[in-house]
Amino acid sequence: MAENAQDRRHPRPYKPIISKLTISSVMGYCSAITAKRLGKGIAFFAGLGFIALQGMVYGGFVTVDWKKVEKSAVDAIDTESSLTYEPV
Repeated sequence: MAENAQDRRHPRPYKPIISKLTISSVMGYCSAITAKRLGKGIAFFAGLGFIALQGMVYGGFVTVDWKKVEKSAVDAIDTESSLTYEPV
């Protein structure tokens, strides 16, 4: 009983901070798991699409101009367009 009386006289100022940190930690952990699962799903379907495309190319259903694909990809991610890119 002495502890309860002492707690009432001296409230713990750090208790709300700890509860906020705990809630934030749980929410951050849940967000990280969600992002990880979404990233894996997106990578899986992108790889599956590439495999399907390669299968169609191999079967002769589709022809792909890989030089054009390479140029398009480089143009999309090139941050310094003043530099020239010479594919090997």
